[in-house]
Order: sequence, then structure tokens, then C-alpha cells
Amino acid sequence: MNRAMKISRLVFLYSWLCFSLKSQSLADSSSIKLLYSIQYRSDSVFKLKPGSARDSLHTELLNLWDQLIACNRPMELPWDSLKKHYSVLISPDRLLMVISWNLPQSQDLDHYFGYIVKVPIHRNNFFGLKRRKRMENEPNRPVISKLQEQTLWHKTKPEFFLGNKASWPGMLYTALIPCDSYYLLLGWNAKNRYSQFKCIEVLWFDSKQEPVFGKNVFKIPKKNPKRLVFEYSKEAQMSLRFDPGQNRIIYSHLGPVDENPAMTGQFAFYGPDGSFDALNEHDNRWILEEAIDVRNKRNKNDYAPKPNHTEEIQLYPRNK
Repeated sequence: MNRAMKISRLVFLYSWLCFSLKSQSLADSSSIKLLYSIQYRSDSVFKLKPGSARDSLHTELLNLWDQLIACNRPMELPWDSLKKHYSVLISPDRLLMVISWNLPQSQDLDHYFGYIVKVPIHRNNFFGLKRRKRMENEPNRPVISKLQEQTLWHKTKPEFFLGNKASWPGMLYTALIPCDSYYLLLGWNAKNRYSQFKCIEVLWFDSKQEPVFGKNVFKIPKKNPKRLVFEYSKEAQMSLRFDPGQNRIIYSHLGPVDENPAMTGQFAFYGPDGSFDALNEHDNRWILEEAIDVRNKRNKNDYAPKPNHTEEIQLYPRNK
């Protein structure tokens, strides 16, 4: 290869690189514009009362969301600007993003919307080496799933419902917990005017990287649920949180406010009874532990002797 051909090739590579970087910056710029357009319009949409006018504006908002989710590197956008109206959860390894929100309707009902962005993972072969060819079910770009709510999923046996992106057990997610081969999502659903519920959802992905909701990962006596649902009164407040230090989920134990046996199963009259239960992870399953002690445990620093102020050295002696 002569000198002229080398120079021409370098010029071509430099031009191609400049064009690629410019295209990327333009894409990022357009994504930022879409993000702030959604933020601006959302403030107007969520202030409106339920009705056809708001539903029409929300449909336009969904069109903007479709464009934004399809942009390059969506997980790198400044999502904090949308936290007023939307829940955006990103896994620590940045391979999963779950977006959800609720739109209040009349009669204390809500509709739920969401997206899932999943970055495919290259599987290793028998010898632990990455396959040269990308698998057919692992596209180059992240897999985007637009979630379609199944509004009747919680009417009968919600703990055993198996969902997917076209039949989604809709809720507003508040926390994402990575596990081995699946994720746990803590969520909330308004249900109706009398009761609401919180949920521990199980999210996993099939061979095509499509989301599936519900899986048998809980070890609970006389049950084999695909998710856990805690229904309680609209007037009550329930605690449901993940403790990363002890790798367990802690939640309020619920019961009827009246000891009358006739109230059993009448969840509109359920609320926390002051005790707490937990789910502890063991061998990739979550095992129930009832009536736990939620008081803060002391550590070695709590027993350290208190300093003797009379023996302290004064770096800057007080003026006498």
C-alpha cells in the first residue's frame, strides 16, 4: 500500500468518525429535548381532572415516550427530572430499566403504564468463552417492552397470575431488587375506593428477552405464590421495604382492625397490627420469617467508652 492510499484511508476513517460522533451528539440532543418536553407536558396532564381531554393529551404523551425510549443509551439520560410523575428504576449493573406511572381515574381507580428496557447478555459456551455470533434472540440494541395493563388481573387469585408485556399486572413500582436470574419489584396499586395493595412482584425474562411477571421463588407454608399481594384499607398505611444490609424484605403484618371473625378476608378493614414479618433470601428463594424484631441492633461502636473531656488536649487553649 503506497503513501497516497494510506493517507486517503486515514482521511476516510477520520471523516467517518467525525460523522458518527456528530450523529450521536445530535441523537443525544434530541433525546434531551424529548425528555424535557415530556416533563413540561406531564405537569399539565396530571393537573387535569379525568376526562376525554386529559386522555387525549396523555395519548400524545405516550407517543413522546415511545420516541424517547427508542433513543440511543436511554439509561444515561437525566431521569431525575421526571421523578415528580414517574418511577424510573435502573439496576446497579445498568442492564435493566423499569419505568412505571399511574393515571388516576374517577371513583378512586387508577390506570397504569410502563416500559421495560433490557440489555441482552451474551451467554458463555461450555468452555466459558463468549460465542462469536450473537444469538438470534439477543439483538444489538436493548430490548424495549411497552407494557399493556391487564385491568382485571387482581380480581381473582392475584398471587397466581402469570403476566407478560401484553397482559401486565399493572402497578407503580417503587424499588428494584436484583436476584440470580430474576428481579424483585416492590409496587403499589390503588385497586378501588375501599382498599389498596402493595406487592412483591417477580420479573424474569424468557429466551427472547421478553418480560414475564410471576415466578415461584417464595417459600411460604401452604402456599406457592408467583408474587405476594398485601391488600389493606384505603385509610391505612403499610410499610414494605428492602434492607440491603441484611438482604431481606421487611413488611407490616396485616390483620382486621376488629377481632370479629366475620371481618376475616374483608380487606377494606385490614391494617398493620404493629408487628412485622420478613422474607430472607436463601439459595435464590425467599423464606418467610414471622414476627421479627425491627429494632436497631447495636454494634461494637455502641459499647465504646465515652471520652473523658478532662483529659483532652486543647489544641487552641482557651484564654484565661
